[in-house]
Amino acid sequence: MNKDKVIPDIFNDVLGPVMRGPSSSHVAGGARIAELVRQAADGDPRKVTVTFDPDGSLAESHDGHGTDMGFACGIMGVPVTDSRVDDWQALLAESGIELEYRIEPFEAEHPNHYRVDVVTGSGRELRIDAVSTGGGAGRN
Repeated sequence: MNKDKVIPDIFNDVLGPVMRGPSSSHVAGGARIAELVRQAADGDPRKVTVTFDPDGSLAESHDGHGTDMGFACGIMGVPVTDSRVDDWQALLAESGIELEYRIEPFEAEHPNHYRVDVVTGSGRELRIDAVSTGGGAGRN
């Protein structure tokens, strides 16, 4: 079994994730989406740009509600329950992953819409649109 593959399970997908706050849709949802993005990038995301629509909820709150932390941890493969999460910015700097958040208009389908553009270590480019609906759930 591939350890890097995000596998649905009863504890995360039915009962809810073990997570840190302040918001499941922002922290756990962002981390889950980032884990899926990491998986789609074959575990080697190098440059990641996350865009939030200015009319969505994440444009104003992504830094204060833990979205930045959750997404960064997920894209690095660090669980949000890891004791190093408070140092996520230092971990990100050491990881070699370039991560940028932008606020730009696009046709977001949901207030918690993530538009993620990724360049992998092999140069492959991906665009993934995802929505966090709370409880650590993300769909794309």
